[in-house]
Amino acid sequence: MDKSTKHNILVSIIIPIIEINDYLVASIPKILKLKYQNFEIIVLPNNKSNHKWPKTRIVPHHPKHTQHTK
Repeated sequence: MDKSTKHNILVSIIIPIIEINDYLVASIPKILKLKYQNFEIIVLPNNKSNHKWPKTRIVPHHPKHTQHTK
């Protein structure tokens, strides 16, 4: 891989979490300051949230609502 290709790779930072808490609220802005900028942040809390950050998607995922097929 050449140097230009390395900078075009999209990196997904996936954060499974029970609820959005103070630690996550403090951490997201630090992640957004990374030198490498071709990334997205996907937060997977159990419930919906009104929090919003650039480059960040919040996808509520409650285990009770997930059905597994056999």
